[in-house]
Amino acid sequence: MGDYNAIRAGEDRPIGSPVQESEIRDFNDFIEHNNLTEIRTTGRNFTWTNEHAYSRIDRALENAEWMMQMPHLEVRVMDPGCSDHSPLCMNFEDTEDKGPRPFKFLNHLSEHKEFLVKVKEAWRKRNERNIMKDVWCRLKQVKQAMKSLNRAEYNAIWDKIQ
Repeated sequence: MGDYNAIRAGEDRPIGSPVQESEIRDFNDFIEHNNLTEIRTTGRNFTWTNEHAYSRIDRALENAEWMMQMPHLEVRVMDPGCSDHSPLCMNFEDTEDKGPRPFKFLNHLSEHKEFLVKVKEAWRKRNERNIMKDVWCRLKQVKQAMKSLNRAEYNAIWDKIQ
């Protein structure tokens, strides 16, 4: 974890000099060659600024063993204070936050033969007189339908493959 002084993609420096392929290639090759991955971050999007350019050059990397041992690990990008870099904070507690997980739409669901039928069924159920609350309720019903479809069709996928 630290200042690698390198970006991985164009969105790591949206303001400043244009990103060239040559400046991201070496760092990405290093990460791939060493079988590393970035630890997910929360907080600020950029870790360095000179008030004219903003970049994400500070990051935390992990290998597969860390990922398996600590799947809940995340890095918080904090406010920079008096520095031009934002400090990174990693919490090593061995318990994961048990709060509700955000819904993630999985692209493979859209290719399932029952996808549109499930979405239509969930969307047709009217709940509220308040229009915005009704939209919220319908989206929640679609979410539940997608979770059920994913659980029914794709749970234990590795067992099915074997």
